[in-house]
Amino acid sequence: MSRLSVVEKSCECSEVQKGFAKAQTGFGMVPNFVKVLASSPVAVNAFVDYWSAMYQGQLDASIRVRIALALSQANACQYCVSAHSAIAQGAGMTEKEIELARAGAALAAKEDTAVKFARAILEHRGDVTDNELKGMHEAGFGDGEIVEIILLVGMFSAANFIGKVSQVDIDFPAVKELAGIKA
Repeated sequence: MSRLSVVEKSCECSEVQKGFAKAQTGFGMVPNFVKVLASSPVAVNAFVDYWSAMYQGQLDASIRVRIALALSQANACQYCVSAHSAIAQGAGMTEKEIELARAGAALAAKEDTAVKFARAILEHRGDVTDNELKGMHEAGFGDGEIVEIILLVGMFSAANFIGKVSQVDIDFPAVKELAGIKA
């Protein structure tokens, strides 16, 4: 049971309905997480717009989902780990790839560099080293992609905090904890 209000789709507020429509288009459903955001019409629309814009950026979708998994795991948000695991499965990621991403790694070198960089941003509150930034450039990431990763860290962390504070019911297949890594 959610500790914050969950606004149902039957809500008649036109601004909330706009947010729900955008979520339906983007996710194919209106997740419970979005229903929690809908207690603030400004929040639901701002977040869904932010999410949509970030998914139109320069980064490959495979990198974004791996970052989402790594950060959701690091922030211990069970809702978000479950949601992003389902999204990753739908995108064709294997169980092993999902587990690696949750652990903060990836098989492909470029993806691994991006995931580790995102985790470094989170863990060090943006205070990454010159070597970490150099590693991103050496892996082939331009400054625009690096900026997108920074913004994704903020976006996914905000989502993780909403999920944790609200303890909203998980409406995706719930995932299990990884050995040694709590979700």
